[in-house]
Amino acid sequence: MNKTSLTLLSLAVLVVLVGGQSALAGTIWGCTQSDWRSDSHLYCYDTTTSAGTDYGTIQGLSLLTDLAVDNGGTLYGVGFRNSSGSGASKLYSIVPGGGGSTIFSELPVSGNLSGTVNGMAWYDGALYLSANDRKFYKLVEETSGTWTVAKQGRMSHASSGDLAFSADGTLYAVVRAGNNAKLATIDFDTGSRHFGKDKLVGGKTGYRDVYGIAFDDGVLYGAATTSNFADSDLVTLDLTTGRACKQGGLDVPVWGMASGGGSSRAVPEPATVALLSMGMLGLMIRRLRRRVSA
Repeated sequence: MNKTSLTLLSLAVLVVLVGGQSALAGTIWGCTQSDWRSDSHLYCYDTTTSAGTDYGTIQGLSLLTDLAVDNGGTLYGVGFRNSSGSGASKLYSIVPGGGGSTIFSELPVSGNLSGTVNGMAWYDGALYLSANDRKFYKLVEETSGTWTVAKQGRMSHASSGDLAFSADGTLYAVVRAGNNAKLATIDFDTGSRHFGKDKLVGGKTGYRDVYGIAFDDGVLYGAATTSNFADSDLVTLDLTTGRACKQGGLDVPVWGMASGGGSSRAVPEPATVALLSMGMLGLMIRRLRRRVSA
């Protein structure tokens, strides 16, 4: 079984770990990259149909650090301009397609989007971005496909890798405080003099970096990197203590996650993919049991 299949399976395991709640709705997207030189990889898990879909590598797009979905199901991506993280970051529109036909286009951004942007979330018609050099942005779409930096602020801590809005409109972030990733909330009110400032929630997550976070049915999930950055752990994050609780293993280093909006595009052969995910689930359970008994 290849690593991408195991990643899709882990997203299927996520739904099982929630406890089989029927209220799950929407799509969880994820992006990964095996190294700095390879193309980014896109996958998703539809929590309404229990179908996992591997969209394969996005030919020609590398250094994709995070994803966001608007209310209409449009998928956005953000990434570094180069492997050193210098220069203006890039904003993309991504159209998933089966059989490796996923396409992307770079979206023009008016204003200064410099810095190493690695986190993004959609809320109320705007995109919010965080960077590991502590910059924080609000982007709005002025005309179709053209975005502008409406506001720029400065975070109290460097972004560890992602942003996510809860159902009540609270903006959560994972930030790096010392050598640890910590959960925080961010003031995204453009009228506030504290725009972009983050406030820590509880203590350490228990990981150095959490590169992807996404809400599903009120639970905040994350992809936390292991010490060698060869893969990630699937975790839940306590909104009171900030502590990460490991739920399972993701066999690839997940760079970004997003949820919400659902998929407005047809998923190829959902029944077949669902059956495949169920079969992989059994294989994963046996693998996890071996690890425990070893």
